[in-house]
Amino acid sequence: LLIKNNIDKIYLFNNAMVITQHDSIHYDQLSGKKITANFIKGEINDIFIDGNAQTVYYPSETSKDSLNLEIKTLKGQNNLISEEILIYFKKSEIQKIKFIDQPDATFTPIDQILTKKLYLQNFIWKIEEKPSAIIPK
Repeated sequence: LLIKNNIDKIYLFNNAMVITQHDSIHYDQLSGKKITANFIKGEINDIFIDGNAQTVYYPSETSKDSLNLEIKTLKGQNNLISEEILIYFKKSEIQKIKFIDQPDATFTPIDQILTKKLYLQNFIWKIEEKPSAIIPK
């Protein structure tokens, strides 16, 4: 849904998936039967996953090096399953997650993640199909 040439909402159906990349092997992944993403001024604000909601995401910690440059360090992997999940974002980073019912959740430290647990079942990285930020007039 576009408002004044800005994305306002995106609706995804039929085992939808949203993926963002941290590095060459770590990807935040959101999956469910139906996903609604809401935007404010072109920036992702929240995502509602309705039905068979699953997430794999990597909480991180930011520090500064000796040159005062920011370094982002992944702390581990959160793997969550719930019927419905509401995720809030700030500057494209996950800030808060709400579960509509009782979730099944596990946290694994970054150095203990098994390769077979890195991705949700239907994960396919198709960066070339990512929608462009530029909307033609």
